[in-house]
Amino acid sequence: MTQERTVRFNEAQEFCDKMKITYLELSAKTGANVVNLFENISSIMVMKEKEFDAKRKKKGKIDKTHVTVDKSITIDKTSLFNKKDKNSKTCCN
Repeated sequence: MTQERTVRFNEAQEFCDKMKITYLELSAKTGANVVNLFENISSIMVMKEKEFDAKRKKKGKIDKTHVTVDKSITIDKTSLFNKKDKNSKTCCN
């Protein structure tokens, strides 16, 4: 990864620190850190869902259909599975 790098590691890390986001180098070519990326995303989603549910519970409303990952990402869990086939466990059939 370092031979074709266009942004230095320190620059990327500083930018992520400033934006308060996680920095993770990964490679689609070698697969390096790809699993780690998805583990991080799923952990954040679970944490955010718990936070969201706690806030909604205080207001007397619990919504299990949406997960907010950060300010720019909201996932509608009802669209993750094909609504036509209730037995389907994939997102794209």
